Amino acid sequence: MASSTSVTPTQIPHVDHVGSLLRPQELIEKRVAFHTGQCTFEELRALEDEVVPKIIQMQKDLGLTVLNDGEVRR
Repeated sequence: MASSTSVTPTQIPHVDHVGSLLRPQELIEKRVAFHTGQCTFEELRALEDEVVPKIIQMQKDLGLTVLNDGEVRR
């Protein structure tokens, strides 16, 4: 007999976030612009510098205790 994977309201599953987060669309577009010569590295870095604190805050808002930059600079 197969076991059930349902979670009752009194059970809280343990989840670890490991790895990259999805990059915001504006960062994807800026990275494309950089690779096609339409913006400078400094412009790309400035947007990354804006995005990272937002990603950290999102994780804090979700109650995560281990935070990461989501590897958006990769």
